[in-house]
Amino acid sequence: PKCRVENAGGLEGLDVVRDPAFLCGTLELARASLGGLNKTTTWPQVLGTLFSDLTVGAEVNDTREHVVCSPAPDPAFTPCDNLMTWVWLRVLVWCVFVFGFAVNLFVFFVIAFSKRRWDAYRELTLHLVIGDLCIAMFLGVLAVADLSTKDDYAQQALGWQKSAGCQVVGFTSVLGSQLIMATLVVITIERFYKITRHRVLKLHYIRALVYSGWAYAIVCAALPLVGLSDYSTVATCMPFEAADVKSEAFLGTVLALNMAMCLLIVVLYCKVTFSTFRNSR
Repeated sequence: PKCRVENAGGLEGLDVVRDPAFLCGTLELARASLGGLNKTTTWPQVLGTLFSDLTVGAEVNDTREHVVCSPAPDPAFTPCDNLMTWVWLRVLVWCVFVFGFAVNLFVFFVIAFSKRRWDAYRELTLHLVIGDLCIAMFLGVLAVADLSTKDDYAQQALGWQKSAGCQVVGFTSVLGSQLIMATLVVITIERFYKITRHRVLKLHYIRALVYSGWAYAIVCAALPLVGLSDYSTVATCMPFEAADVKSEAFLGTVLALNMAMCLLIVVLYCKVTFSTFRNSR
C-alpha cells in the first residue's frame, strides 16, 4: 500500500511505499527531513530518515490530521491505534484463548495419559486437540501483543510485524488451522466407512492419513517463511501477502484445498445422514 501526503508543507504528492498504519503516525514529524527526497522513494530510505531525527515517545496525535492515507488503514489488518480495534473483540479473544487453551489442554492430558486401549477415536481426537491448542496459542499471543501496544500500535507496528514472534505466531496459526481441517476430513472418512459400509478403518490406515495431514499442514505453514506470501504483511501475522504470481498461486491453492475439504465433509455427512434415514425405515 501507499500513503499519499496532502497539505503537509511541501510534501504534496509524495508516495512512500510502506505500511500505512505506521506511516500515518510518523510521516508528518519527518516533514523537514523528507523534504530533500525524490518524488518516490523506498521504505528503507524513509525508515532511516524518520529515525535519524525523531526522539523516542514523540507525540504524534497533534499531527495526524495533516496526513491522508490512501488506501485508508484497514481496522482488521492494518490498524493505527490498537491491534484489536474494538473492545468487544479484545474481550472475545481473551475469553476464547483462556477457555480454549484450558479445555483443550485438559483433554490432551486425559487422552494422552488414559489407561484405556488406544483406538481410532483417541488417535483422531488427540490430533484435533493439538490443532485447537495451536489456534488458542495464536490468539493468546495476539492478545498479549495487543495489550503491550495498546493505543500506540502505529509506533510499534513495524517492530511487531517484522519480529520473530510474529513469524512463529503466523506459522502456528496456519499449522493449527490446516491440521484441524485435515483431521476433520479423516474423522469424516472414518465415520462414513463405519456407518455406511459397516467397516472399521484399521488404526495404521488412520495414522497414515493423519500423518499425511500433518505433512500438508507443515508445508502450508512453512512456505510463507521461504518467500511464498509473508507473515509480516498484516498485524495478525497471517499470510495475506500476494505480491507476485507464486504467492497468489500459493494462497489460491490453499483456499481451493480448504474448500475441497469442506465440500468433502459436507458430502460424506449427507451420505451418512441419508444412509441412516434409509436404514431406520
